[in-house]
Parts: sequence; C-alpha cells; structure tokens
Amino acid sequence: MALVIAAIAIFWVIGDHTDFGRDRVVWKVQACGGGLVLVAGLLIACAFAYLGVRRAKRDVDIEKYNQRSFAIVVLCVTALFVGFQSISRGLPAFRDLKEGTTTVTVTSCSFEQGSHRRSRRRGGGRTVYDNYFTMTLADGTKRLTVIKTDHADDIASRGGLTGVLYEACARRSGSASMTMEVYPHTWSIVEARID
Repeated sequence: MALVIAAIAIFWVIGDHTDFGRDRVVWKVQACGGGLVLVAGLLIACAFAYLGVRRAKRDVDIEKYNQRSFAIVVLCVTALFVGFQSISRGLPAFRDLKEGTTTVTVTSCSFEQGSHRRSRRRGGGRTVYDNYFTMTLADGTKRLTVIKTDHADDIASRGGLTGVLYEACARRSGSASMTMEVYPHTWSIVEARID
C-alpha cells in the first residue's frame, strides 16, 4: 500500500509541473509504465497471500486465514484500480508518441478561473488556482486545458504557451483564432500561435 500511495503522489507532483508538449506525454507513458510494474508486484503479492491462505486452511488457523483472505482482496482490488488507471491513461499517451503531433485550428476559446484548497499534512493548506481554457476546434469539438497556478494573477504574467492561450482566450475575449500543434489523444499542446 505504501508503494501505491508513493507512486500516486509522485505522479501527481511531477505531473503538475508538465503542462505542455512532449515532456508531458513522455511523463505519462513513464508513469503508466511504472504503474504496470507496480501491478505486477501486487499480483505477485496476491500469489504469496494465496499460498498463505492455503497454508492457514491446511493448518486450521482461522485468524491467519482471515488475514490472508482480506490481504488478497485488498491487493487484487488495488491491482485492478492501478492497472485500469495505467492502461486508460497510458494507451493514449503511447499512441501520441507513436503517431506524433497534428495541426488543429481553434476558432474560439474561453477562459475561466476557479480555486480549491490543497491540504497539507501538518495543518493548514494553500489555495491553488485552476485556469480553464476551453477551446472550440474548426470541426466543432471542444477541448479543455487546465493550468494550475499558486496565485490568481500568475496566469496573466506567464509567457510561452500559457501566455499565448491567455492572450487568445482571456485578453481577446476568446475571439482570436489559433493554430496549434498538439498530441491529439492526450491533448498535449506543443506549439500555439494566434492567427
């Protein structure tokens, strides 16, 4: 269980710092690959727990039998959850690395900011701002990119891809069209320019 919690925490922390580009896609593939390795470890632990159940049943040790049976259930449910998350998130990222980027046209976009408290173990917490960029593509589909910041006004002063998105979606009231190069399956933006 400690390995599962550590893996999830690492995925969240590092994943929060990769908003765009190939780095984001590569990180997803690596994290999901690590998740599958973790699943293999959990399944091996299930097999050992099963052997413990058989031994406890043979020795008529009810307490160990119940403990080992509970361990099998917990390990298998955890393996199913981690496996599902790894495969469902990893396959689109793997496809993106294999197929490469594509160019899309954004006809309009909107910007909205929300916030939530991120708690810490030792009391208190901090407010994290979620910056939502909702983009309508030329074919009518909508795509969402969320960028987290520590302060409400941080998003307005960022450069790079974030600056381009903010200019098009917030400062120009979403009326500016953009041409973007993206990994389509994970919607990871590589390059964006206002037309």
